[in-house]
Amino acid sequence: MLLKMSLKGRVIILSLFLGLFVLIQGQVLFSSTQNILKQANIIANNNIPTLNKAYQLKLSVVQVQQWLTDISATRGLDGLNDGFNEAENNAKLFKLLIKELEIVDSGRAATYKKMSLAFDAYYEMGKKMAQAYVDEGPTAGNALMASFDEAAENLVTEVDPFLADVIEHINIAVTKQESDSRTIGYYTIIAYVIILLIVSFMAYIITNAVATLPKIVAEMAEGDLTAKFAIERTDEVGEIMRSLQKMRDKIFNIISGISATTVELSDSSESLTQLAMTTNTNVQAQFAEIEQVASAVSEMSATVQSVATSVSETANAANSANEETAKGQQIVNRTITEI
Repeated sequence: MLLKMSLKGRVIILSLFLGLFVLIQGQVLFSSTQNILKQANIIANNNIPTLNKAYQLKLSVVQVQQWLTDISATRGLDGLNDGFNEAENNAKLFKLLIKELEIVDSGRAATYKKMSLAFDAYYEMGKKMAQAYVDEGPTAGNALMASFDEAAENLVTEVDPFLADVIEHINIAVTKQESDSRTIGYYTIIAYVIILLIVSFMAYIITNAVATLPKIVAEMAEGDLTAKFAIERTDEVGEIMRSLQKMRDKIFNIISGISATTVELSDSSESLTQLAMTTNTNVQAQFAEIEQVASAVSEMSATVQSVATSVSETANAANSANEETAKGQQIVNRTITEI
């Protein structure tokens, strides 16, 4: 169906398809980019802060244990009795971190509550153990060591899974982001390939459509007006080819008419030349006859002149005779009178 359409129609259809594809591809890329930005925002504003606070949380637990263990070992001697204060500072930090985590990561509120309760039990048991070491010595402190270890174990069972879960969520988010980035890359490559194919197909349609025109025009330019070419196209190029065919036929007919007219003029020219030659011969003959007539007329003129002279002389003689007759009549009349 596409091949039967006009060249303009095919270009429009392919352009619309290309535009639609680019629009869909742009929407897909935009959506994927938004997902990546969303994941990046979650990682930056939630996961990473949560992870940092989780490490600080665990560090504060370790610090509490470290300070309480130190004061237990030194039994609060002068210069070594700051363990309770440092442990309390880290306990306050733990509580502060728990409150911040409840704000940043409200989805784990129940976990943070359990961790807070476990830490309270751990901290209280740690202080009790350390105080026993300071006040009563190793025997009293060692008696509470098992309870402190149990509280620490309970706290660890809350903190370590939480930390592992936070790390897992960050890994999942990063993996998802990497997957979305690869997907965008794949979509982009596929889009470029499809766009290249569409543009190449459009170029092929246009170049293939006009490929025969230069040959036809070149043949006409070289003066070949007799060659025929098949016209199977129904698009604008086919119309151009048909128009060129009509123009070439008209030019051929005009040149053929001019050639025939030239032959006729050549024949007419030869006839006129022959006629002119015949006319010239006749004219020459007429000139000769006219010369003869002119000579005869000249001779006749001389004869007429001679006759005219004779007539004049005769007239003069007749006049003289009349005068003599008149004189004789006068004489006769006088004679009669005298008689």
